[in-house]
Amino acid sequence: FRSGLGPIPNPQSPIPNPLIIKIKINYFYCIRFKNILKLIISYKMNKYIIFLCLIATIYSVNIDAAVKYLVSHAKKHSVHLCAGYVAAALHAGGFQFRNQGAAYQYRTNGILKAIGYREISRPSSFKKGDITITERNAAHKYGHMAMYSGSQWISDFKQRSEFVYDKKTQPPVHYYRYGK
Repeated sequence: FRSGLGPIPNPQSPIPNPLIIKIKINYFYCIRFKNILKLIISYKMNKYIIFLCLIATIYSVNIDAAVKYLVSHAKKHSVHLCAGYVAAALHAGGFQFRNQGAAYQYRTNGILKAIGYREISRPSSFKKGDITITERNAAHKYGHMAMYSGSQWISDFKQRSEFVYDKKTQPPVHYYRYGK
C-alpha cells in the first residue's frame, strides 16, 4: 500500500523499540465488519507515514438473537449435541470464542467467563440468556449445557426443567448470567 505521502520504509532497516516510540496520531478510522470493530490509526514516525491496524475484540452481542437461534433449531428430543447447539446459538448472537469438545469444558476452560458471563448461585428466577453447565460424572462423561429462553431451558432440545438427568445420577449444576 502506497499513500503517496512519503517513501515506503526499507524492510531491512532496524525497527525502533516500540516501548519508547512517541506516537502522534493523525487520523482515526473505525470500520465495522461482521461484529468486529477494526481500528485503523495512522501516525508519523520519522519521515514516514505508517499505518497501524488494530483488530480489537470489541463486538456487539445480542442475547435475543442467540435465544431465537436456539429456539428455532431445537429438536423434540435430545440428539446428544447440547454444547454444540448452545455454542451455535451464542455465535449467532455475536459471541466470539472457540468451540469446546464437551459441555463441561465451557466451564473448566473459562469460556463463558471470557465472553462476559459470570457464575451465579441458583437464582429464584431465571433471565433470558442464562446458561447452565452440568458437571460430568461417570454416568455422564460430557456434562450438559443449556440456555434459558425466557420461558424454558433449551439445549439441543426443549427441556422440561434445568435438570436433565435422573436425580440419582444428577451431577452439580453451575449457573451463568451475562453481564454484571
